[in-house]
Amino acid sequence: MSEFPINPSGRRDVDEYIASAPAPARPLLRTLRAIVISEAPNADERLSYGMPYYDYHGRVIYFAVHKGHVGVYGLAGLGDTAAELRDHFVERGTLRFPFDRPLPMDALHMAVRARIRQNEAHALTATTRRSRARSSNAGAR
Repeated sequence: MSEFPINPSGRRDVDEYIASAPAPARPLLRTLRAIVISEAPNADERLSYGMPYYDYHGRVIYFAVHKGHVGVYGLAGLGDTAAELRDHFVERGTLRFPFDRPLPMDALHMAVRARIRQNEAHALTATTRRSRARSSNAGAR
């Protein structure tokens, strides 16, 4: 059994989002989705703020169709971001991928993988802090 339940309505919502996108955007959207699912198969998939969103111990990635490009959000602040992605950053952590250019697949896999590791580490740290707090409170009684 997976750590997180599969959200079939979220998956259907993302299916519909991709199906309703302009034809030139659909291959990029399908590829982004496949990258996230391959790196985080237990991530919760749904729409948030009207765009596909993936959660695994916290935000992994959002992406959305715009005129002429797909915007990707949530991958900023990963430290050593691959050079192939740096060229796509435009502002406040937004990545833009034009419809007519191939996605930097390896760099996106690495960035999503780094976000997953970061989220897992944060979740582990938070769990450890809660466990220590419970232990301290139990000893004070």
